[in-house]
Amino acid sequence: MSKVIIFSTGVIKERLIGPEIRVWEFAKNLSCKGHDVTLAVPNRDFPSGKSFNIVRYADDNIKILTRDKDVAVIQGDIYNKFIEFAERIPTVCDLYDPYIIECLHLNPESFPSALQTLKKQLLTADFFLCASEAQRLFYLGMFSMLDRLDPLHFSVHNKFEHLIDLVPFGANRENLDFRRTVKPGRPLTIFLGGIYNWYNPFTSLDCLKIIRRKRKDIKFLFIKFPYQINAIKDLEKEVLKYATKIGVIENVAFGDWVPYEERSKLYSDIDIAVVIHKLTLEATLSFRTRILDFLSFGVPVVTNEGGELENLIKDHECGLIVKENAPELLADTLISLAEDQQKINDLVLRGRELIKENFLWEKVIEPLEIFCRNPSFYKISSNSNFVSDNISESVVFKAIESKGADGAKQFVKKILNRLSSRYKGTVKG
Repeated sequence: MSKVIIFSTGVIKERLIGPEIRVWEFAKNLSCKGHDVTLAVPNRDFPSGKSFNIVRYADDNIKILTRDKDVAVIQGDIYNKFIEFAERIPTVCDLYDPYIIECLHLNPESFPSALQTLKKQLLTADFFLCASEAQRLFYLGMFSMLDRLDPLHFSVHNKFEHLIDLVPFGANRENLDFRRTVKPGRPLTIFLGGIYNWYNPFTSLDCLKIIRRKRKDIKFLFIKFPYQINAIKDLEKEVLKYATKIGVIENVAFGDWVPYEERSKLYSDIDIAVVIHKLTLEATLSFRTRILDFLSFGVPVVTNEGGELENLIKDHECGLIVKENAPELLADTLISLAEDQQKINDLVLRGRELIKENFLWEKVIEPLEIFCRNPSFYKISSNSNFVSDNISESVVFKAIESKGADGAKQFVKKILNRLSSRYKGTVKG
């Protein structure tokens, strides 16, 4: 088996968000399959890994950390440091979170920088992961423009899964055994989760106002985002202000982000989960990790159309689908479902069947595990115009801007050395 190093862009602590949950589960499941795994994190105060090593990375030790490794797995903007400081080893780039689209919602000023990082990843990594077929097509379009799709590879792999394959988010098997317990006298609790700029919490609040005409024993629960992102914090304030304005604030609660290993306690106090998002490109490319979690823990889900999991929910009849801007329909759906325990039981059963058959971590990481078992550089055909068409534009000018001419010269030299092994005129089989 291989020595694998996985880099986390975000801090690894008790309270994890999606990308950090993903690298944690990668490390745990790859180590369970026999690989020697090191999870590299940016923070000093990290928890201990049960079956893998955890170390802190910084600019001055990335080269040392990667020196004896067979393969690296990486996501996000840490790739910029990795490509500059790391040893040249086969590299897996995880693109499950289309962060350039998130930038358009959260911080448009950072979009050019995020796009440059993505382009650098697409140009230089060896194998890529994404969460859905929509995402795969999204990135394949980019690969074609960067000259990484060619007839030589197509003759062997006509869908290019050897370049980018599906590794969606997963769930732990033990989630399927969890049983929610309803405490007597507790109000009907609808869980809205976090507040993000691609969601539509205002439809849910309008729905709450309608429900209050029929029953007062109801609570809508939001979770506050654990990090300071101005756009998200501003939206949280808007939601609070709107709930006050329409007179439902006494039925709205804002909870704290819970530790990853303790979220079952949160789900014990939830009757129905609601996810209403805007119908944008983000929704089309999304893979809602929270919905996967809800289904695995047996929480009935109401959501609107638009993404990969929403389509699966509709096809497998394991949740209820509503329209985005239809608070009356959402209110009727929630009241009807809350009063129909048999319907809830049926949804939960089908949802867990979907998870068990398709989305357990031990299954979804198979393409990643296969690559880690036999890591290799992606070979680019010798007649490719890949370097001449792309390196000068995407790397040199950016490097000169950030490092000056001398620094840029050394940086580009490293990238060209990284690329040189790919021009052998052979194809990875």
